[in-house]
Amino acid sequence: MVLYFSATGNTEYIAFLEKLELTGSKDVYFVFTSGGYAGISAALGRKLVNKKGMNYRGRAEFTMPRNYPISKKYPLLPEDQNTERIRSAVEHIPKVAGQIRSGERIKLRRLTYFEKIITYPFNPIWVKHKHISKPFYATDACIGCGKCARLCPLNNISIVDKKPVWTDKCAHCMACLGNCPTEAIEYGKITQGQYRYRFGKYWDSDKK
Repeated sequence: MVLYFSATGNTEYIAFLEKLELTGSKDVYFVFTSGGYAGISAALGRKLVNKKGMNYRGRAEFTMPRNYPISKKYPLLPEDQNTERIRSAVEHIPKVAGQIRSGERIKLRRLTYFEKIITYPFNPIWVKHKHISKPFYATDACIGCGKCARLCPLNNISIVDKKPVWTDKCAHCMACLGNCPTEAIEYGKITQGQYRYRFGKYWDSDKK
């Protein structure tokens, strides 16, 4: 069994997995994506699997383009770097799939004690105060297509009077902002005029 999710460690994702009834093999692998480092996600995954009485078999990490335009610390990357990261990840998939298929345990670098004591207490504070949806809004460019609502993994968006409305359960995955066909979605003032990352743009061009 393979569980895939973002490396944010978001409490909503974790709550969902805690409630999710897992059947079949008791061996569980995790596949994480991140903009550079998956942090404590593996430790949280191990804790979740142990709680369910299943067997943690390791995790794989894929470094992907950054899609988080609301952070000045981790700015979006140039298109050539995005393309290279995606290509590298695609090339890495067969190796990881082979390890899982053969039942091999996947081992990666262990977190240091310092990393744990810094990130464990900080993570819930970050999620509570930074993963907020209040600053999201749609400009007059919105056409009311509802794509943002359909893509939201937490069903956090509703369409009211042909405009999206966000509730407070947000993972900050940026699927709504990055995939809006008219680039009508903003997050306060910080995203105004900024480039939007959309995976399909790179995937489609790579196939041509």
